[in-house]
Amino acid sequence: MTKLIPANELDRLAALASYDILDSTNEAVFNDLANLAARVAGTGFAAVTLLDAERTWFKAASVDGPASMPREDSFCAHTIMTPERPLVVGDLTVDERFSSNRLVSEGDCRAYLGVPLVDAEGYALGSLCVIDDKTRSFDQTTVDTLTTLARAVVTNFELRRALTKANGAARTDALTGLPNRRIAMQAIDTMSRADTPFTAIAIDLDLFKETNDSQGHDAGDAVLRAAAERLKLAIRHGDIAARLGGDEFAVLLVGITDPAVAYVIAQRICESLHVPVEFRGKQLRTGATLGLALFPHDVAQGDQVFRLADEALIRAKQSKRGSIGLAAREDAAKLAAGIAIMRAFEASVHGPDIIDSSVGAEPSRVRVT
Repeated sequence: MTKLIPANELDRLAALASYDILDSTNEAVFNDLANLAARVAGTGFAAVTLLDAERTWFKAASVDGPASMPREDSFCAHTIMTPERPLVVGDLTVDERFSSNRLVSEGDCRAYLGVPLVDAEGYALGSLCVIDDKTRSFDQTTVDTLTTLARAVVTNFELRRALTKANGAARTDALTGLPNRRIAMQAIDTMSRADTPFTAIAIDLDLFKETNDSQGHDAGDAVLRAAAERLKLAIRHGDIAARLGGDEFAVLLVGITDPAVAYVIAQRICESLHVPVEFRGKQLRTGATLGLALFPHDVAQGDQVFRLADEALIRAKQSKRGSIGLAAREDAAKLAAGIAIMRAFEASVHGPDIIDSSVGAEPSRVRVT
């Protein structure tokens, strides 16, 4: 078959290369999105594909199969030709573009829906696609939902690239190696702007001050490093664990929209942080209190979600140290009222910003009581 080449192919390939994702290892977040696409469409197959100069490579698929296929044989090669809209084909056998394709003439592919994976510069990197073994139509709700999932895929590409580039003291916490506050807040901004659902978890280590005071700073550093390693083990590839400063950490669970699922993950994190840390023959007692908030489930403004998680943490700590707090409506109302008061005050005095909520800002916590 003739290879289809977009007019901006060289620039498109350069954009794809900038993500450094081709031939990367399996990542749960993309598998989850592919599986969700298959369930939404009711098809037996869904995949996240990326197209380089010669092949269509599968970053994730709902079923096991080859890692790649020749680009000219791929339905997704047609999808990237129209980055502004999905490609919907209800019957591949009668469409002259696909009827002679071996996947149709020799295989059982009968219907296809592909949504281009378009980055911020407008380059179609690949496709989130579903394939059925029977002819069918795809209703508008299915098309719209897969379009939303495709944006989530691209958001995760952006987050992945940002984290790959996140090196040096300006972006990484020197002690733990985790992304720092700046990266966490940039990730929140990226996801909220793309309307990508996520769960924010605010974490305070319990007993840290006592350990630092009684055992010394080396012991405190050991606790912080152990906490960082445990957070990395407790989350999926594609999620983000960050150290905000002192004994404060944050976790961002990408695509988690169910409070029950978020709570189960938070429990796993909390349990791991309650295991004593071994240090020079001693067992250092430790623990953590957590607060959860979901975007957009709990709050519609992405720049407020972590503050809401922090409110939930404060309430949990007041009730019982070592527990998990969930965002409540009264937290959101209190936060909104506090922000409105402070903004009104700023406007009245024409003074400098009291709260710097810009991307990359590193303010201390705002606790409205």
